[in-house]
Amino acid sequence: MANLVYKRVSTDQQSTARQNLVLAEAEGWLGEVEGIDLTLTFLRQKRNQTRRLARVTPAHLGMPGMPAPSET
Repeated sequence: MANLVYKRVSTDQQSTARQNLVLAEAEGWLGEVEGIDLTLTFLRQKRNQTRRLARVTPAHLGMPGMPAPSET
């Protein structure tokens, strides 16, 4: 579920960033273009990391043992 939510947010952010990139390029805002490029790079890296981690099988650690109550 969390992966689905992240995917939706990430996709929305990428779409918005791409729209802003087109506007920044049209207006000649070079600093803004660089910042948006960095954002898109970060989002791609994060998406790839999420996909990679989703393939890893979690280790079953079991329940920790509880010490027996000491008799006094």
